[in-house]
Amino acid sequence: MTIINQLKAQDNFNGSEKDLANYILKNKEDVLNLSIQKLAINTFSSTSTIVRLCRKIGLKGFKDFKIKLSAELQKHYDDISTIDPDFPFTEDDSNKEIAQKIASVMETSIKQTSELLDNSTLEKAIRLILKAKNLGIFAYGDTYISALSFQNKLMKINFHAQLPTLVEESNFLAANFQKDDCALVIFYSGQTKSTYQMTKILRLKRLGKFD
Repeated sequence: MTIINQLKAQDNFNGSEKDLANYILKNKEDVLNLSIQKLAINTFSSTSTIVRLCRKIGLKGFKDFKIKLSAELQKHYDDISTIDPDFPFTEDDSNKEIAQKIASVMETSIKQTSELLDNSTLEKAIRLILKAKNLGIFAYGDTYISALSFQNKLMKINFHAQLPTLVEESNFLAANFQKDDCALVIFYSGQTKSTYQMTKILRLKRLGKFD
């Protein structure tokens, strides 16, 4: 399991370790430039808490943590920057070859996504959805199509979910959510202004949310 997924899962973390993990998740790049003492100050914790958290996720200490996290983030950025929108198609492909390649790309994408799934995180997401008073799905652009498909599937099992169509509606829904509600946020990079503003509102609400 990746460092980021372990920090999200928070298995066997105590309160201080959960607060520390949440801070790191929100400030991943900045943490790489902090000393262990500075991180302790920023998180109102201690250096021993930081070392204990690092060891709980299978690392030797904070130095090892920063090295592994840096490599993990770099791999993520490299994966995004090397995407070729034309791959695997060529101008000489026949209609049948294009159809076969689309099927292959979809199959590979589903398989890779399945391999990334963390069981504890998945179970946490299911519990949040099932016990939520209201479920809101937030998505923009291409991810909205996936969100709409998921909402449709939920409707077929008599499970209601709200899916705003406009940015303003998303912010309004997020602002009116309560602690016993759950937000499902679907995005590609999470770096758009609209997504940042909406997730900021959700964090202030401290409701059940997972990415």
